[in-house]
Amino acid sequence: MAKIEVFIIVIALLGLVSTACAGITVGNIAISPSSDLISGQTPVNVHFTVNLNPNGEYTFSEDNTLQLSTEVSNPTWRYILVQNGVEKPSSIAAGRNLNIKGDMLSFSSNNRISIKVSMEGLAPVVEDSTEIFVMAVREINNQGRLETEIVKKKMVKFPTSQPTQRSTHEITIIPTTIITTQQTPIITSNPTIDPQQQEIIDQLKRQNQLLEEQNRKLEEQSNLLQNLIDIWNNFLRVLGVQK
Repeated sequence: MAKIEVFIIVIALLGLVSTACAGITVGNIAISPSSDLISGQTPVNVHFTVNLNPNGEYTFSEDNTLQLSTEVSNPTWRYILVQNGVEKPSSIAAGRNLNIKGDMLSFSSNNRISIKVSMEGLAPVVEDSTEIFVMAVREINNQGRLETEIVKKKMVKFPTSQPTQRSTHEITIIPTTIITTQQTPIITSNPTIDPQQQEIIDQLKRQNQLLEEQNRKLEEQSNLLQNLIDIWNNFLRVLGVQK
């Protein structure tokens, strides 16, 4: 009977030790989008809280490391340490693995310590549909051994349809808009003429008109004279004087 009681006590103590060694838990996990990711195209946003469970006298072993990790591309991390409900200044880091040293997380066990974490990245480029972990929270001891790990995974799918490529022989005709412009006539004003010059011009015009009139009269007289000559010649032919 005594052996049975000792066995039960040992089992209970082991259960207590196991609970104390739990170390970390993760809650309030939100991953966007909730659907599968498209290779190289889908933006990824993750939010979660890491709770540190006291292990003995301290919230976290100062010799251990808290590692935040992901397989998305170009991740950026932002994390805030919360002590007893009070948020400390936020920190920003980049890279697929973010290591937080234990001495930053080690407080006396009467403290409530948690870490608010957000991460932004892009679905990685894959050659075929595959599963990746978008977030992993690990506690690693000073010998490099993994003590705790919490992982959330998602499927990354390769795009089934590719943009249609045009044939190298395809000719694209781009409509051309012809813009016509209406020419505006240019009105050139006559230069200003001196009155004396204008008088000379007027005289020359009058003289020209007189000459034209004289030429016209001379032409009429010449025609009249030619008619008289023709009449005289006809008269001589009638008389038989001129053949």
